[in-house]
Amino acid sequence: MMKRNYYLILFLVLSFGIMLSYIFQYTVDLYRWQYADWVINYQSGFVRRGLPGELIYQFSILFNKNIQISFFIFLTSVALFFYFLNYLYFKNLKFNLIYVLLFISPWFILFSIYDQKIGIRKEVLFYIFFLWLLLDLKTFGYQSNRFWKFIAVFPLLLLSHEGIFFFTGYIISSIIIFADKKNKNEIFFQIFLLLVISIFIELIIYNFKGNEDSVDLICKSLSVYKPDNCENVGAIWALQQGTDSFALFLGSHDLKGYLTFLFSFIYGFLPIFLFFLFNIGNFKNKNLINNKIKFIFIFTFPFLFCFLLFIIANDWGRWFSANYFLIFYLIIHLINHKFIFINKKSFFSNKFFDLNKVKKILCAIIFFLYSTFFILPNYYVTGDAGDEGLKMQYLKIYTNVSKGLKKH
Repeated sequence: MMKRNYYLILFLVLSFGIMLSYIFQYTVDLYRWQYADWVINYQSGFVRRGLPGELIYQFSILFNKNIQISFFIFLTSVALFFYFLNYLYFKNLKFNLIYVLLFISPWFILFSIYDQKIGIRKEVLFYIFFLWLLLDLKTFGYQSNRFWKFIAVFPLLLLSHEGIFFFTGYIISSIIIFADKKNKNEIFFQIFLLLVISIFIELIIYNFKGNEDSVDLICKSLSVYKPDNCENVGAIWALQQGTDSFALFLGSHDLKGYLTFLFSFIYGFLPIFLFFLFNIGNFKNKNLINNKIKFIFIFTFPFLFCFLLFIIANDWGRWFSANYFLIFYLIIHLINHKFIFINKKSFFSNKFFDLNKVKKILCAIIFFLYSTFFILPNYYVTGDAGDEGLKMQYLKIYTNVSKGLKKH
């Protein structure tokens, strides 16, 4: 127990340390997207995505309205809480080969570590919410009176970023496994109410999505702490974009871009494919999840629910990564409640440290190469994946070193 906790803690602490350095750089350099998206506020009136920024703005009053200090403390706290919840969620996991693979996928925590431009975006708020929900279900099981607080809190996430609505399917899948003849009506009613409230909030947000005036006032409210050229580029400026941006994005698709992300999807989701193919044992014959068709629905429904994100926004890498996070959490959720079991006859169910020396070295090399060879793209760029396309990690390192040597 102590050994596996040690490696889990080491992985999470190192990841948090790197993320902290990113947050510091966003703070100092006032990044137009990673920083600006978090400091959108209500100083121009109610506007979409403004809740975290308003909290940061009000908190900055303690520091003589120094938004940088407030932003750094706020985002560091969010990141720290996120990594702490991951520790709580995974600390009792018996790390076999498939779990190690799931952890080191380039779509999981390493996705934001390898590419500084990704950093910590607002989907982390949903990860925190979802982990809170799963930890509550793990401790108490489904209790209708306990689920009401999650219905009440979820709209606050939508006020942080309206795109979080498209991850609602994961909330539904996480509680529907508890439905039986006695409580299914209550569960379906709460799901229905969650959807109705969420859609209502989304409609309100759409009517207050932002315009040129709100962009100008928000930028002015940040004073000397606004990103450079705040009114013309970046996350704050994007508030005034209308549906015409969707048409522009759709018109930029091409075969090369599709193939780039298809490969990235298959490569990054490989551990999950292996888990489904070789590592699942028997299903628990009770409640709604009593056959493979329903089991597949539990995982495919949330992914299909957020499919619209890939049509209306070009951050495909972020959406793939978010789905990977949530599917991974959902897998552990089903295992925690013994709705599925690990197939002990599978090679991937072996614990890494129980392998003989040759297999251990071979697995270590393969795992290391898998997790470090490619840097997966974070968004779809016009014409192809552009500079943000699929990159080979070692080729990038070689290119940077070569450039450095030539300069000297």
